[in-house]
Amino acid sequence: MNLLPLMNLYKHGLDGYIVFNSDEHLSEFVGDADKRVEFLSGFTGSNGTITYLKENKFFYTDSRYTLMAKKQLKIGFKVRENIVNDINQLEKGKIGLNKKLISYQRYKSLRNSIKEEIEFVDVELIDSLWKDKLKKISKELFTCVEESIFYKKLIQKPTVKKYLDEIDRLVKQDDIDPLEAVKGYLKGDEAYLLTELGDIAWLLNLRGADIQYVPEFYSYAYVKKDKIYVFLGDLNGKVDKNPYTFETVNKDWILEKYKDHNIEILDYNNFYEFLDKIKEEKIYASENINQYIYEKLEQKIHISSFVAETKSIKSRRQLKNVFIANIFDGVALVNLFGYLEYQRPDITEIEVAEKLKDLKKRNELFLMESFRSIVGSGDNGAIIHHDSSDKKIDYENTLLLIDAGSQYSIGTTDISRTLGFGKPTVDQIKNYTLVLKGQLEASMVMAPQRYFSSAVDIAARKYLWESQKDYGHGTGHGVGYVLDVHEMPPNVSIRGEVKPHQLYSIEPGFYAEGKYGIRLENLAFSYSKNNFLRSFILTPVPIQITLVDKSLLTGNLYECLDKYNKMVKELLLDYLDEDGRNWLMNNARMINIH
Repeated sequence: MNLLPLMNLYKHGLDGYIVFNSDEHLSEFVGDADKRVEFLSGFTGSNGTITYLKENKFFYTDSRYTLMAKKQLKIGFKVRENIVNDINQLEKGKIGLNKKLISYQRYKSLRNSIKEEIEFVDVELIDSLWKDKLKKISKELFTCVEESIFYKKLIQKPTVKKYLDEIDRLVKQDDIDPLEAVKGYLKGDEAYLLTELGDIAWLLNLRGADIQYVPEFYSYAYVKKDKIYVFLGDLNGKVDKNPYTFETVNKDWILEKYKDHNIEILDYNNFYEFLDKIKEEKIYASENINQYIYEKLEQKIHISSFVAETKSIKSRRQLKNVFIANIFDGVALVNLFGYLEYQRPDITEIEVAEKLKDLKKRNELFLMESFRSIVGSGDNGAIIHHDSSDKKIDYENTLLLIDAGSQYSIGTTDISRTLGFGKPTVDQIKNYTLVLKGQLEASMVMAPQRYFSSAVDIAARKYLWESQKDYGHGTGHGVGYVLDVHEMPPNVSIRGEVKPHQLYSIEPGFYAEGKYGIRLENLAFSYSKNNFLRSFILTPVPIQITLVDKSLLTGNLYECLDKYNKMVKELLLDYLDEDGRNWLMNNARMINIH
């Protein structure tokens, strides 16, 4: 089966073919109908590209997935680092690709890096070979319900309310009407074309379940000053109904809701035909628009980040809700940690992930996981985006890395913690403490806006660098509001930028290949005080105290940890089961370094 793409090269007069792990919306997670890379190679990660070049099958990913790729790839694939170098080995030739599956920005970068003698040809070769390829399913849409009995009780609890009041004090951003904001950005005869699913869900304040882990729906939107066109599927697919979590809506509801905006709903499958009828001469679009659309409207397209930037700024209501969502996740995780520590079940990585999901489902506002939980025992923890396996949890002097997230109807979460079982080694304790120090240092950063992102990144890596160590992934990523768990902007890195009221992760780590992995990830939002940005930590999950070398903590770091532990106990203690409470009290205690 894997030889067929190679055979098709000659049939179409091609010297090579590139397969992207994406859909026409350039989504991070793709539906079953778009998992071409997995179909061909067996790789299940979100970032993977295949190149068929002459008789070779090359596979490309980033450092997060390299070890995972080496484990999963089918026979014959060679893991490579640079697609440009490999293609440029040709003196001249034709390389095929599907321009609907690559963004304008990525295509531009690739085209500029490939020698002129090599031509790119727009052709789809894989779908015709994929005999059992599934069709895209368009499920019913819903609006999120933001209250439950537990939610109402929780926000009135004094120890919780004081933190909500603090967020109220720090954040002055009110909710906005996304559609009004986009229309307000336009002048005269201009239009805005939205093709990313998260942007359209944000625009209409609707959610869906067409793709696993992401509460979004297949759609396009074209916004003008006096009219909006929305392209939707049949919405016939059903979602599991939970009256506490959401209320389903149909097309008539949408038409009524947005009738003052002169909305028209068209068939999702007719979108590309619609492009031929566009009369506006200036059309704004994201740099993530696919290359096929860009070429079709090339003279009219103006790349804009307005929607992405506006969507990334969270309101005080949203940030308070995300704080509550993190409490929900904190309860589930600490109960899981107590279960593992005191019950020592004979359980696999996959079963740990399922147990955590079951604990989350106890909450009425839980929608779905925000990504497939990463559970890595021992050496599997060193695989940054490990695919949880049938490996049994080892309770003898072993570290267990858990990276998990949730979609609640009140917010999106992403949390990583590392547990130690048995007697940890000196090496494990030292590296865990270096990562913890980076997490604490990064959380205390105060810097002018233009330097804040780089200051957080440096602080997170500082203590690892002092030991000539580092980690091969970003320090932080933006997080959507009941949308994509990875949202851009912001990007917490040396060259990134963070603006007030953006939601992001801080996640330093250390990975000893073949031995263990360590990652400590919290979510935070940024706020401005005296023109300096700071972080407000939203994640209340303790670190494991037996993995900390207290002698390596300086005064301000242990004070920061004590303050954090105090918050964790105040927020979680009353909602844990017996094992969870015991684990919390043993780990979220005051640090005595004397």
